[in-house]
Amino acid sequence: EPHRCVVRLFHAKHFPDLRLYCFVMELCSKGSLTEHLRQIWQREEDYVPPPEAFFWIGQVLLGIEHLHTMGMLVRDLKPDNV
Repeated sequence: EPHRCVVRLFHAKHFPDLRLYCFVMELCSKGSLTEHLRQIWQREEDYVPPPEAFFWIGQVLLGIEHLHTMGMLVRDLKPDNV
C-alpha cells in the first residue's frame, strides 16, 4: 500500500545491454530538499534551521520506517533524493 512519505514507483525497466534502469515515478513538483535548503542559505548569512526542518525530518523518518517494515533498505539517503 502506498505511503504518503514515499514517492510512488509506477514502472521499472531494465536495459541490460545498456546497463541502464529507467523508472517511472510520481512527480514531486515542489523540488528536492536540497533546493529548499539552498534557497534558505542564500537568504540568510548565518544558517538557522527553518521552522519546517523538524517536519521534514519527521517525514523522512516515517518514510524510512515504512520501507523498513516492508523489508527494504535505504542506501542513498541524501537531500537531493528527498
